[in-house]
Formats: sequence, structure tokens, C-alpha cells
Amino acid sequence: MRGGKFGEGAQNDLDQFLWSHVSSHRPSAEYLRVLEDPNFDTYLDRLIESGQVKPDVAATLRGARNGGALYASTYSPKVERIRQQRHEGLARVNAGWLGLAVTGVVVSLVLLWMWAPAGCAATTIVIALLVLLAAIMLPSLGAARRTARQMQANTEMRGLAQALELDKQAGTPSAAMDSDAVDSQAASPVRLRQWFPETLLWRPELITDDQGRVSLDIDLADSITTWRLSASAVSAQGRLGALQSSLRVFQPFFVDLNLPVVLTRGDLIAVPVVIYNYLDRPQQVQLTLENSDWFTLLDEPTKQVTLAAQEVRSVSFRFRADRAGLHAFKVQARGDAGVADAIQRQIEIVPDGKRLEMTQSGSLARPVTVTVDIPSEIIDSSVKATLRLYPTALSQVVEGLDGIFQRPSGCFEQTSSTTYPNVLVLDYLRRTGKNAPAVEAKAQQYIHLGYQRLLGFEVPGGGFDWFGRAPANQGLSAYGLMEFQDMAKVHEVDPKLIERTRQWLLKQRNADGTWTPESHMFNNVRHGSDVKLSTTAYVAWAVFGDGQSTPQALTTLNYLQDAARNVESPYVLALVCNALIAMDPSGDTVRPHLSRLVAMAKTSSDGKMTWWDTATGERTTFYGSGRSATVETTALATLALIHTRQSPTAIRGALAWLAAQKDPNGTWHSTQATVLVMKALLASAGKPLGDGMERRIELQIDNGAAQQIVIAADQAEVVKQMDLTPYLPAGTHRIQLRDVSGADVGYQVAWRYHVPSNAFPVARETEPLTIDVVYDRTQLEVGHTLHVATTVTNHMIASAPMVMLDLPIPAGFAVSPNDFDQLVQSGAIAKFQLTPRSVIVYLRNLNPATPLTLRYGLLATMPVEVTAPPSKVYEYYNADLQGTSSPQRLIIGQRI
Repeated sequence: MRGGKFGEGAQNDLDQFLWSHVSSHRPSAEYLRVLEDPNFDTYLDRLIESGQVKPDVAATLRGARNGGALYASTYSPKVERIRQQRHEGLARVNAGWLGLAVTGVVVSLVLLWMWAPAGCAATTIVIALLVLLAAIMLPSLGAARRTARQMQANTEMRGLAQALELDKQAGTPSAAMDSDAVDSQAASPVRLRQWFPETLLWRPELITDDQGRVSLDIDLADSITTWRLSASAVSAQGRLGALQSSLRVFQPFFVDLNLPVVLTRGDLIAVPVVIYNYLDRPQQVQLTLENSDWFTLLDEPTKQVTLAAQEVRSVSFRFRADRAGLHAFKVQARGDAGVADAIQRQIEIVPDGKRLEMTQSGSLARPVTVTVDIPSEIIDSSVKATLRLYPTALSQVVEGLDGIFQRPSGCFEQTSSTTYPNVLVLDYLRRTGKNAPAVEAKAQQYIHLGYQRLLGFEVPGGGFDWFGRAPANQGLSAYGLMEFQDMAKVHEVDPKLIERTRQWLLKQRNADGTWTPESHMFNNVRHGSDVKLSTTAYVAWAVFGDGQSTPQALTTLNYLQDAARNVESPYVLALVCNALIAMDPSGDTVRPHLSRLVAMAKTSSDGKMTWWDTATGERTTFYGSGRSATVETTALATLALIHTRQSPTAIRGALAWLAAQKDPNGTWHSTQATVLVMKALLASAGKPLGDGMERRIELQIDNGAAQQIVIAADQAEVVKQMDLTPYLPAGTHRIQLRDVSGADVGYQVAWRYHVPSNAFPVARETEPLTIDVVYDRTQLEVGHTLHVATTVTNHMIASAPMVMLDLPIPAGFAVSPNDFDQLVQSGAIAKFQLTPRSVIVYLRNLNPATPLTLRYGLLATMPVEVTAPPSKVYEYYNADLQGTSSPQRLIIGQRI
């Protein structure tokens, strides 16, 4: 915490007095009287203006008064230690000077007595005695001067305390009780608290000095809370240390808002504003809500509240949310005791109705025209359109790092989705020597956190499971092994973990070099016809993926070579090719099979794009199907071709096709697909992707004037983003893009809007998965529980693996984790995640034509009249297989 420097330079006496008390264990009575006075801030401002108190001292005093200063736990011991050291040092110096003076005087007297005349000797003796007296008295005079200055400062502080008392008794204009003073204070600005981070500081690495000490300044947030401090350390000798502590941030008068995370346009709500008066006196508080155009206030904007000493009260403001977007909600409170506080928090208002989302992606190797249709039925303020430009392949990957955090992360594979891509990016930066400090710092942070979380999914005895429960899964363990091997290149990874996982997988291998596919993860889920071959190829790719073929790999190598000759599935053949490359990096054994793989590719009519399809109903090793499976297959084939430098035309076409498959979040629909595409994109770069070239893109919307977008050469790793929303009212629009620099920039135009729920009805019988939500009532009182029954049904022929339920928590309600804990214990669900907006539920699989009903409760917490958002069900490995429920209106309390 930044506090300023004291006791240096020509500071006045009052400064020294104040700081001496701030750093003392036993403040004086005068100091405490002034510090606790309600008019403290007013007088301190006057002292600052008059120059009697320096601003840094005033800041420390205010912190001490509000309970947020660190001096009590941090600075006092340090100041006391320094004072003691200074006292002991001065004592030694004074003793030294005195001894030197005495010695000098004695030596001088002896010499003069022996050789000087009598008169001269007498004069010398007198001078020597005067010098000795001065040496003795000098420290005492300094102490007396400091005491005088302290007494003067004490007098000034006593005078200040007496003035405060006289003001109270006489009712002078400076007293806080006076109406003119209140009006003056009301006109003065109040510090606005608006920064409320969940994590105040994350610093993965600090280097200490040789004594193990390091200093760090921290800017505290605006939260009135107790921060939890966790620190760990490791010495050069490998010794470990850890610390758990806390930091309390407090002020005796403040307000807080109990805002919901999100509202739907048209929701009505009575937002509680809580006033905390921890002062030892009652006060009248004026509470004011700042009006804004995004809501309609259904209440008075200013309210008067009377609070007793040490009282906490809640007052509500009623309003209706009118406009979608991210908005600020600001409240200010002023008490008649001279205290005030203001707080501002953000709230998101989402459009009502049904959300429709479209994208178009690709390369600007040739001019592109994107047609955007915005229907007339759109809901107000719901349109959002964005143009993203990707100067290099790395910029596409970097965008995916942020977008992937919007996906669930409750199982091993999903947790790795926030870790593995960062590993790949950091490895690329190290390999190419590219300098991208911001990207590298973020990657390091997520790798460190992800590694710790991934360890929790290891099963006793070896191997990993989706939820960390025995038995372990071969395919998932192989995926984890690949991830940890790649992670070890850029981050500390326990070598025993890697070897333990490799040995566990080798123990599962059959005598003929194969791995038998498992069925205990997702029951009745259909894989392709070559499931044994695909399982063996995937596990072998991981086990022997260190580039060092061993005699252990020979039997598996022979099996894969023989089996690959008859493979008809592009996915399985692409997997086999990558496994053969892992066991034989020279590429001799894989080339014949790669030729067959290239022959299986599909090409666009213009010859610019290449991809590999999967068979209807076929699933990948990680249960991907449909579009996700095609992306996985194309990425795997591209990786094999890049490693062997075979068929450059197919590689270019495949990379172009993969770039065009991006979803609006900047990812590729599933964890496996995203990781494999990122591997292919980064492997395609033989040199640093930032080639020192400036990019220039020409943009024209409809018949408007063309404008040029310039991307500097040093910004090649960053996505260039432009908001197109203001240019796209209802109607049909043509967006034309042209790369005039010849750099082959990637692009994506993404747009979305909401329409009324009945505008484009979807037949329920066409949805592969459906979800129905039934509330036992639609109106209840605060403190009562709303009982919910959610039923999901799989209308497909085959079982659906890893089905996800997104169950929203309506504004004004809270959900109890106990209900979902019981569902986990009963085996109805595999896992759940509680977020501020919804409950994410994991089902290992959902059998066809067998409805599953989940029951849970929602506690009513505040008066609202809101639209409960639709619930959603989807398959994690193929998000195109999904269904949604209908929104419903819920009322807590009387109608607002």
C-alpha cells in the first residue's frame, strides 16, 4: 500500500506530531479526540489548504480514522524497530564523540603542560573545558529542541480539539450541524467507489533480495471487506514456505448495493440500498439515486433515512429496465455528521425474446462481401455487430484464449481448455523468440492455475477421469499426458506425474500392441466402426509422442501400419498418421497413408478450401460429432501434413477452411477441436508470425465512403476489432472488405439480435434435445421458496454423451447448492457448477426416449417482477444438438 515518506526534509512540527502518533502503539488523548471527531475531514481539509498538514500525512490520517490503514499491523513494528535502532545508534555516536573529546582534551592538556608557558597553558585549559562542556551538552540540547517542537505540536492539536468542542457548543458556521455547512458539504464532491475486483492482486512471481525480503505496493480496491492473502515461496535451495493472512478495509459510514448480476429488458425491481452507520452517534442520511436514460424510476430519487448509532438499514429504489446493454447504477449518501459515501456498480440488461446469432469468417486473400440481414421485428437495442481482423495465425489463437473462458470448465477436458491453448502459445513464443509480454504474462498465469486444478482429476493408482473418480479413462489420460508433456516445455511439471501416467497407459496395452476401448464413461454411445484402431492410435500418439521411439513402440507401430491400409474413415486415418509420426519422426512409415488421406479430402468449388468430413453418426475419440468432428478431423489431417511437409496446396486450403469455422467466441466449438486447430495454426508457422509488415484493409458498408483500417506491424499478434452496430439498422446491408497490403489477413463478421419469442417459432419435434421447466407458482413473497422441476429428453436414436444443462437463476432469486449436492449423491447428475447467473449441470450421458427430471428450489430474496430466462440443454461435444425452454414471468411480493 502506498503511504508516502515521513520524517524527511523540512517538515513542520504538526506533520511530525501526526506521524509520530500514526506510527505509535499508544496515541495521545488529543490525537484520538481529533481523529474521532465527526468534523475531522472538514478541519483536515482546512489544514491542508493552509499548508499546516501535508497531503500524504492527511491521507494516512484518513486511513487511520476509517479503519483502513495498515499502520496497526504493518507500520508500527517497523517504525518501532527503526526508532530503537536509531536511538541505539545515536547513543553509540554520542558516546564516541564524548570519548574522542575527552581524549583530545586530556592529550592537549598533557602536551601543553609539558611544553607551553604557564599563561598559554591556562588559556588552553579553559578552552578545552568549554569544548568538553559543549560536547556533553550538544545531545541534550538536541533532545530539548525536539521536546519543544513536540510540545508545540501537542499545543496545536489541543487547540484544534478545543476548537472542535467550542464549535459544537456555540454552533459557529464551521460546525457540521449548521445548515450552511451542510449545504456546502452537499455541494462538494464525494469520492466515488466503483472498482470492485474479485481478485485484488495476482503476482505469480516475486524475486527477493539476498535476505529474502521484497516490497510490493498495492492499490487497494473500493470494496469494504476483508481480503484474504495467500502467499507461497521457494528458496534457491528448494525450501518451501507459505502464509495465510488477511487485510481489513473498513470505514465507519458507507453504503452498498444488492444488485442482481443481470436483468432482462422490461424487468421491474426494487433494488435494496444498505446504509451502514458504525459511528457512535445517530444521524440523518440523505440517499440519492442518480437518474439515467436506461431505466425508468418508479420511486422518489432522494430519500431521508434516520439511523441510530451502530445501525444498519436497507432502503429500496424501484425502477424498470428499459434499454439493453451494460449500464452504471450510482447511489450517494450524505449524513448530517459530516460523513458521506458514493457507490457505483455495473449491471447488464439483456434483451428479451429469442437470440439469433450469425457469423462469416475466412481470408482476405481476395475481396469479400458479407451480406447482413437485420429483420424489422428486432427488439430495441439488441443488435450487436463486430468486425474482427486477424493479422496473423497467432492473433487468431490469442483471441481463442479469451473466448474459451466463456465455456464450462468443470471436467478434466474442459479445465484443460483454459490451460492447453496457453501452453501452445507460450511454447510458440519461446520457439520463435517472439516478444509479446502481455500475452506471455496472461499465459503464465492460466497455466499455473490450470496445472494445479488438473492434478485434482488424477485417480488413485494412476490415470485421469473426467470428474476425478475411479476408474480412470485411457483416452482422457492420453490427452492429459500430451498436455503435461507440452506444458513441461514452458512450466514446471512434476516428471513423476508424466512418467506415472505413461506407465499406467502402457500397463493397459494388450500383448498385440493395441488398447481396448472402454465403455464405462458414456454408456451406449456409438463410436465409429474402427473404435479399437482409433483408441490405439490416440493413446500411442500420446505415449510415444516424445519423439523417441522405443522397443516398446514396435508392436504398436506394426499394428497401426497394417490396420491403416484398410481404413476408410478420414478421422481414424488422420489419427493413425499422427501416431505413426510420433513413433517414427522421419516420416517413412506414414507417407503412403498420407497420400490416401489427401485423396479423401473435399475441396470447395473455387479450390481455395480443403476439409475432411466424418461419416454420418461417427464420433471421435472424445465423442465429437457433426461440425465439431469435421473440425477435429481436418485439424488432425493438417497437423500430419505439416509435420511431413507434404501437399502444401492441401495444407493452405485446410488452414483457410479452419479459419472460416470460428464460432462467435473465437473458438472452434469444442475443447478437442479448439486445441487441435490451435496446434495446426501454430505448427504452420515456420517463422515468427509477426513478419514486420503493416496491414491495410479497406472497409465499405453499403454505399458509404470506403475507409482504411491500418494495423501496425508491431500489433500483428493482436486482434483488430471494430464495432459495426451503428451502421446496421433494420434492413439488408453489404459489408465489403479488401486487403490492399497483400498480407492475407483473416476476418470474421459476427452479428446477433433478439426477436420476440414467437417471431420465428421452432417446432419442438425437430429439436434433438428438449428441456421443459415447470415452476410450482409464478408469484410468491420474499423469503419463500419457488420449487422447480426441469425435465430433459433425448429424442435421438443414440445416447448423447456429456449433456450440459444451463439453468438460469432469475433476478431476485438465490439457489441452494444443497439441492444439487443431493442430485450428485443420488447419481442423477455427474457434477454441477454454481455461477452468479446460472447453475451448470453435467450429465455423463442421456439415454434416448428416457426423460430425466431434476427438482430444486429458488429462494425469493427481493421484490421483483422479472422474466425468467430460458433454460438450455446441449451436447458439449456438438453444441448444434440443443434445445431451449420458454421464458416465464415471475413476481416476488406485490406488483411493482
